[in-house]
Amino acid sequence: MPDYYPPPLRRPQRSNFSSTILAFLLMVLIAVMLFRFWPFGADGVLSPREPGADQDATPRPIAARGSLAEDEKSTIALFKQSAPSVVHVNSFSERRDFARFEEEQVQGSGSGFVWDEDGRIVTNYHVVKGATKVSVTLSDHSTWHATQISYDEDKDLAVLWTDAPRGRLKPLPVGESATLLVGQKVFAIGNPFGLDNTLTTGCGI
Repeated sequence: MPDYYPPPLRRPQRSNFSSTILAFLLMVLIAVMLFRFWPFGADGVLSPREPGADQDATPRPIAARGSLAEDEKSTIALFKQSAPSVVHVNSFSERRDFARFEEEQVQGSGSGFVWDEDGRIVTNYHVVKGATKVSVTLSDHSTWHATQISYDEDKDLAVLWTDAPRGRLKPLPVGESATLLVGQKVFAIGNPFGLDNTLTTGCGI
């Protein structure tokens, strides 16, 4: 029988399109790296990027704040009086992960205020809707659990009963809406993110 020699194996050739795409992506990556880390300015002068304090900087004089206006003084006094009554509310729900294990997750958060020393907290219903657990953080940063919830979904209001001791609760003074007049200033104090209190002001209509 005649000898048979198989044809030599050929190395698979990479398509020109794939090579072009790869080269383009490599050029883009190099351009981004040069733009991010190139140490020279537009005029070719080296721009220092060394960490640490600027040794050539000098302190600038502090400008005097100036006197507060009377309405500013009233707003500051109102905030200081009311802020201790504002609370942050977190609601939780139990969900199953991909392994069918139950885990507790935050489902909502918002502001509320202390209604009385018996532990009642007023907040919005949408903050606690469908929650299996609710916690309340007071102005002194202590956190307490809600033991009971009553709500009015149509008015988006909810009342929580907490286990906070009376000495830590600062009820908000209650006014009468019937005596409000159009054009009076309105102040909203909240703690929506649990970081610090905020104040928003406007006029009633």
